[in-house]
Amino acid sequence: MVAPAVALDHVSTFGALRRSGRLVRRRWLKVTSLIVLGGGLVLLVGPLVGVLLILVTNAPFWLVNVVAGIVYAVTMPFVAITTTYVYFDARVRTELAADRAPRELPAEIALPS
Repeated sequence: MVAPAVALDHVSTFGALRRSGRLVRRRWLKVTSLIVLGGGLVLLVGPLVGVLLILVTNAPFWLVNVVAGIVYAVTMPFVAITTTYVYFDARVRTELAADRAPRELPAEIALPS
């Protein structure tokens, strides 16, 4: 979660590594599974669509390649969305850890300016 820390917290690279480590602590399985499974899904969808097009249609290979590339390009933001979700989830849990079991979570957290 270094990229969201650099982009959203405006910290240096090493600061982002430390921040990421603090956020992931005790949640590494959840973070890893969400990001790796999301990335793996995105990496498999494009080639899978290409293979299906080859087997089902008589489309030329260049067209199949273009369609698979477009599917990959369209699904790739899913990894960024998942990473950002996991980052904010970890950040909210970390920032609210000092509070004792709030009845209602805040609607948003403030970003540093």
